[in-house]
Amino acid sequence: MSSLPGDLIIDPFGGSGTTYAVCEANNRNWIGIEIQNCDVIIERLSEGNLDYHHNNDYVEC
Repeated sequence: MSSLPGDLIIDPFGGSGTTYAVCEANNRNWIGIEIQNCDVIIERLSEGNLDYHHNNDYVEC
């Protein structure tokens, strides 16, 4: 929202890849970091899918 085409966006919390997908769609360069499995991010970027991503992650206490 506060960047211009060609700007560099850094997202150290990749999550489901929404920031990266939006950067791709809006001509922004990006650097992303994610320590978990990146299959969801790769799928979103490959398919151009910007729809809501349902997350089934949970933590057992």
